[in-house]
Amino acid sequence: NKNNMFTSRRSKKKIGNKNNTPSLTEKESSLSSSNLSDSNSTDAADINTDSNHLLLPPSKKEWPQSPLLFRVKPNSGMKIIGIRKDNSTEYLWTPQQQQLDNKQWWHILQQEQRKNNDDDNKSSSEQDDDDDQQKEDQEEESWRDKNNADHSYILLPINNGNEEVGESFVIDFESEYFKGSMLLRLRYTEVPSSEKYDDTKGYFNDVPFKYQATIRGKFKVDIPWMELMTGTRLDRPVQKAPPKWLLWTALKLLHFFAPQLKTKIDCDQPYSVSPLGSAPRTITVHHDGEVPPDLLGDHSREEPTEPHRSLTGKAYPITDALERARARKKAFDKLFGAKKKESIMTTGTDDTTYTFQFLQHLMDYQTASIEIGTSSKFQVRELLDGQPLQFMAEYHRNDDEPPCPLWAFEIWNDLIMEDAVNRQNQNTNIIASK
Repeated sequence: NKNNMFTSRRSKKKIGNKNNTPSLTEKESSLSSSNLSDSNSTDAADINTDSNHLLLPPSKKEWPQSPLLFRVKPNSGMKIIGIRKDNSTEYLWTPQQQQLDNKQWWHILQQEQRKNNDDDNKSSSEQDDDDDQQKEDQEEESWRDKNNADHSYILLPINNGNEEVGESFVIDFESEYFKGSMLLRLRYTEVPSSEKYDDTKGYFNDVPFKYQATIRGKFKVDIPWMELMTGTRLDRPVQKAPPKWLLWTALKLLHFFAPQLKTKIDCDQPYSVSPLGSAPRTITVHHDGEVPPDLLGDHSREEPTEPHRSLTGKAYPITDALERARARKKAFDKLFGAKKKESIMTTGTDDTTYTFQFLQHLMDYQTASIEIGTSSKFQVRELLDGQPLQFMAEYHRNDDEPPCPLWAFEIWNDLIMEDAVNRQNQNTNIIASK
């Protein structure tokens, strides 16, 4: 039965053994967040990578949605195909187009706004604005030429939920193991050439969420679900761990929402990951090449009620959508914990489309904190030491190799950038002193 996702088959392209997920210890957390402030005056374009090969974004003045920046993780193998509107298959922007005209997606929005305002005759002030924009374009092009090893040079759009349905920015991307589309909404974010953010309307109105990320696509290789994880994996050790009582409280809260959370911070690459089959708020499956009828930015997405739409292939006769999601999470976590060899779930490939929706209300990207209860906040800027927030999923192919990314995105803010630049300068001074 193609609609039943429980199967013992394995892809011929699959490499590794049947229990390839690395052994991860719990009770320690690599929670990640950051603060917001004015950027350090040092221009990051003059500093390429630190001792851990962390490729920095361009300087803050080049960020189209400052104090936040969204991009692909460097050296992840991720490729951006193009940026489009949710209700369109035509691209607003592509990397190939930028190579021809050196225009970013926000430049195109600015041009469209000018056309809509019928600004055919430019005033002197408008001409000055154009001269400034041309200077910024040249600086951005110079930075891109230095760092064009992969698609991390592409600055990606963040939606804020105020956009009309169908008008959200969607990012089409591809990795070695997955090809799909991504839509990110962050509360309180400003969008270029749009009205100032209004928290009383749109997606985030009357809901507690601060973050929504939706991924839709297909796996390129048939992979066991028990070997797919999502969360955060840092590139270098943390520098200053929070007090143990605070760390334990935060971890206990996260374990309530993600019972199979695996975390460790006292290692070279701290991590906090959960099974991809249970971590998302909703997962919807479409089989046999069927195209999902809803837009990626649909406001009403819920955990499916039909068994052939469910990841586990089971129907959960529960009226409340959140309780249906919890039932799927509980069922998957039970399988993940048991690691039953006789009932391995695999992803399928070209004929199966998945829609993953991630929601959370704990992380506030504007205050760089995780809310713990009603009166406490967990500040983790010092924990990151200049490393960005992440949105990623990975394939644990075998124990002897690093996990392979399905998708790997970074969210920076200006204080994280300031810390990263300061760290680069310290490393440079240490090397120079030797």
